[in-house]
Formats: sequence, structure tokens, C-alpha cells
Amino acid sequence: MNKQNLSGVYINSSAINNLYIADYQTGLMDMIERPQFRIPIELLSYRYISSLHSDLLLPDNVQKIERGWRKFSVKDFIYLMIIKELKSFGVKNANMKNLKELFYEKESSKGTEAIGLVFGHIEISVLYYSDGTIVVTDILNAAIWESQNRPNDTFIKISLNKLVNNALANLPVLNKLSPMKPNETSTAKLLNADLDTLSKKEKEAINLIRYGDYESLTISIKDNSPTLLTGKKTISEYTEQKKITGLIIEMMNTKDFGDIKIKKRNGRYVHVTSEDTIKL
Repeated sequence: MNKQNLSGVYINSSAINNLYIADYQTGLMDMIERPQFRIPIELLSYRYISSLHSDLLLPDNVQKIERGWRKFSVKDFIYLMIIKELKSFGVKNANMKNLKELFYEKESSKGTEAIGLVFGHIEISVLYYSDGTIVVTDILNAAIWESQNRPNDTFIKISLNKLVNNALANLPVLNKLSPMKPNETSTAKLLNADLDTLSKKEKEAINLIRYGDYESLTISIKDNSPTLLTGKKTISEYTEQKKITGLIIEMMNTKDFGDIKIKKRNGRYVHVTSEDTIKL
């Protein structure tokens, strides 16, 4: 099988359906595809654009120059930034023909859909394999596609979300879309995970689990909400009797609510357990 034939766009169909519902109300797809601006030279130089033109990688709609300038769409910008990312890894122009096909020829509308889904806060990635295979996919389909087709091959992964954020930051034509919630990748969401969906009591319980110096914790729940937390810790430095005595006195003076259990044998402390009861 010719592996290059596996290049394609693989995205969940329900996400596509929701995209077109949103497009009916906002005209998002037209905004992505309509040529309407010049790309700042600091982002993509004329020389860079000309080299893509020579190697037939420039989109057909911008092949012609009007009054000395080419007009680009948001889709064109994202496409050119993908090429720029791949070139930073040493990928040659000749090995990126499939990318142009995905965005402008065989599956042109699907390339636009992929960008549109990023505006809807869905993570989309571009996977590049050394033989020129290029896959545009969401998270779930990326895992399925890799396991079924290239389970042992390495690839370059480019985040379409980050490129869209770059476009939002650098293209004045997109100012009307701001302010806009950042398009985070799954990794970013994991690293920046918060507890906004939890109640105040649940956050308190989690903080005690994470940072409380306890051997064990018992949480009492009423009406699906935590109400009481009991934390248990044991003092085991039995050979240092004076130190244990000091710790016991300190616990008695500082504990607002809880129990201290002390066992002595032959005049020595052999077991000290402290239980803190915390009302949530």
C-alpha cells in the first residue's frame, strides 16, 4: 500500500454538524476563506512567498498579484504557517504536496472545517510523517488513526490551535473576533487545570487531601456534599520521649477540635495518635 494515500482529514462528524449550525449564524466559513488582507512581512517575507510560488505550494487563489500585492485569507495564513513550521524541522517543499491537496484540492472544504473547529475550541492537530503523509485530525481520531495505520512510526505534530491564536494576535482583520477565549490544547488544559466546577467545600477537602499532613482521611458526606473531614496522624519517634512530650503539649494547645490518644507502657510513650476534625 502507498502510505501517502493515507493523507486526509479525520474529524468527528458531530463536531462538523455543530460547526455548520454555528456557521449559519456567524458566516465563519466565509470569513476563513475570503481573501481580505496582506500578510505582514515580519511574519512571512516576500522571498518566502516567492519560493512557495516557484514550488507550486502557493494557493491557487493567490498565485496572481494585483497591483503588486497578494491578498490572503485566514485559511491561507494558517496553511502558510503550517509550511513554515514544517520547514523549521527541515522538511523540503517537495515533501509537502499533500498539505496543499488537503487544504485546497482534494479535501478543500475539510481543511476549512478544521480551522473553523479551532474557533469553536476543539483541538485540531496536523501530523506529518517522514514519507510525506499528512493527517489533519482531532484528538480522538488522532489516536485511532495512529493505532490503526502507523502504530510504530514517529511523526511531527503541529497544533492548529496555536497557529489560529497566532493569527488572532497578528492579523488586524480578526480584531472583530476579540476578545475570544484562548484555544487551548489538551496539554495546556491539563497543566492549567482548575477546580471551577467544584463547590467551596469540595475545594477545601481537596486542599486538605493534597497538603494536609495526615496518614489517613475520612470524609463525611451529606446531601452529596462533604460536611466533615477527620484527619489522622501518628507520632512514632518513641525513643525521644522529651520531644514527644513537647509535641503532645503543642497539639493540646493548638487543636481547636479533635482527639488525642496516648498509650504508655513502663512509663514511656508507645503510641500517640492525633485526630483532627474539620468542619467543611
